[in-house]
Amino acid sequence: MTDLVLMTGASGFLGRRLLRAWLRRTEARVVACVRERNGRTPAERLALVTNGHDAALHDAYKQRVTVLHADLAAPGLGLAASSRTELSESVTHVVHCGGVVRFDLPLDEVRRTNTEGTASMLDLAHRCPRLRRFDHISTAFVAGSRQGLVLESELDRGQQHNNSYERSKFEGELLVREAANELPIAVYRPSIITCDVRTGAVSPHGAVARMLRAYAAGVLTGLPGRADSQLDLVPADFVAEAVLALAGMESEIGGCFHLAAGRKRAATLGEVRDLTAEAFGRDELLLGAGTAVADGAPAGLRDEIALYAPYLAGGVDFDVTETSRALAETGIGVPTIREYFGRLAQEVARMVAHDLGARRPRP
Repeated sequence: MTDLVLMTGASGFLGRRLLRAWLRRTEARVVACVRERNGRTPAERLALVTNGHDAALHDAYKQRVTVLHADLAAPGLGLAASSRTELSESVTHVVHCGGVVRFDLPLDEVRRTNTEGTASMLDLAHRCPRLRRFDHISTAFVAGSRQGLVLESELDRGQQHNNSYERSKFEGELLVREAANELPIAVYRPSIITCDVRTGAVSPHGAVARMLRAYAAGVLTGLPGRADSQLDLVPADFVAEAVLALAGMESEIGGCFHLAAGRKRAATLGEVRDLTAEAFGRDELLLGAGTAVADGAPAGLRDEIALYAPYLAGGVDFDVTETSRALAETGIGVPTIREYFGRLAQEVARMVAHDLGARRPRP
């Protein structure tokens, strides 16, 4: 019988790449849990996944993907009892990628999706007699305020967290690790996701795009952080390919993997400053004196950049020993930011040009 993968978050920036990876590299059928948003139905939102892509992927999507209207923040995922029963009888694999990634929301609000939603997915998994895998996408920043080397085996070291996102994901991973005593679970912790390395496509709402767009538009002129601050940056397609590869390794059930650059391939804030100045032909960002914005900057830009300040400070080193060992024979590795920054910059420049065009009055 064909595998049936239950996937959350498939309409998101990382999730859509996970979905594409599963469609390209496996024969599995996929049930994608998607909620309504911004006036679009779940089916309309997920259909965007295949826009602009090859015909084979589009055909695979039509033939093998079922869209399920579900909401991680709702009790029981917002599913009828009959739907949960039908899923539980068929699901062989859960890929839990869904979640809220905003840093500025109240903790109780974010918990409903990132923590309680994870609990709902675990509850469903417990009811699946055919389940062979539960792959949980966490974040490297469950490490919170920790400094120095963070091992893949570690979670709760009494650390504080910088925002509600980190805390809610930490609490969700606590639940997942507890359930690993009874379920075939693996945990994946991406660090800062930049873009799609092949195309430069970037999430327009993510921190990387927001800061680069502001700089390229000339309204962001300075950032907190030192030139030698370490930034652990990874492309989204690396994360997707690594999750798919590791999910196919029965020997890695029970593992936790930092999908991160690690010390050897991480960038520095100074390196990123130099790359941006070269790519966009602007003065280098001033570092170390806090956020600086030019006249005409969007209201709230300074406060928004302040949310990202902990990630610009460096000081944390994500150990990638287990990930490197497990992926050693796959050929999957993390490129340095210098290898693909040009494509990322081209996409950001296109977005800035679109922003400027949208603001120009029509004749």
